Amino acid sequence: MNKEKVLALADMIESSRKRLEMEGFLNTCGTAACIAGFAFVAERGQSWRKSAAEYWSDWGGGISIPEIAQEYLELTEAQADELFYVWKGPPLDAITREQAVETLRYLAQTGKVNWKRAAKLFPAESAAAAG
Repeated sequence: MNKEKVLALADMIESSRKRLEMEGFLNTCGTAACIAGFAFVAERGQSWRKSAAEYWSDWGGGISIPEIAQEYLELTEAQADELFYVWKGPPLDAITREQAVETLRYLAQTGKVNWKRAAKLFPAESAAAAG
């Protein structure tokens, strides 16, 4: 795992005006993405719109956002699977920006993905109320 890239990704997600939506990798207009989608944009080093256009123009043709994100962040397969697909944690559509950022920072510190910890620290109800 590349600690510096994981922390930079946490900062990117925290400060971005783009929506975090864990149910899809990167939407067609580049206005929302999951953690893997944010990493894909960072890896490409280009605008959100260009990254989305590249992905969707080649959709089904070989671009795998999770694989590119895993390689970019230098994650193990197990780390990537848990980070991108959330097998042990809140439902994908309930994950907040705060939970994602906390999960990434904890990963950088410990090498472990722990969505349940982030959900306890940042319950979705209080995040929505703070809004």
